[in-house]
Amino acid sequence: MMKKILSISIFCLLLIIGSISPVSAKSPNTFTVNHLVQQQDVYVDCYVEGVTLSGLGKGKKAKAVVSIDGIVVGQFHQAAFILKDVSKGEHILTVEIKERTGKSLGMKKDLPISVQ
Repeated sequence: MMKKILSISIFCLLLIIGSISPVSAKSPNTFTVNHLVQQQDVYVDCYVEGVTLSGLGKGKKAKAVVSIDGIVVGQFHQAAFILKDVSKGEHILTVEIKERTGKSLGMKKDLPISVQ
């Protein structure tokens, strides 16, 4: 139980850190991805300046296309999501922000992850 509370607390902290990242008018495409691996689940939080993933905020409507080792595992319309039951081992997690039509917005992050 304590482990679950700690996991949730750490994820909430990641969300807070991601949501208060400094925003600069000179950098219109700030793109940050935070992640946390807990057992075989990967918690992901994205911050994309000038873009709305949910469609509820201001900015261009977009989606996060997520791949693990080059294989698309999901398309998300929210900034925070969980990838469940990721196989154990070393992987490359890729998050790319695309228009809803699928056209790339030129924002892509590759993150090494280790699932125990």
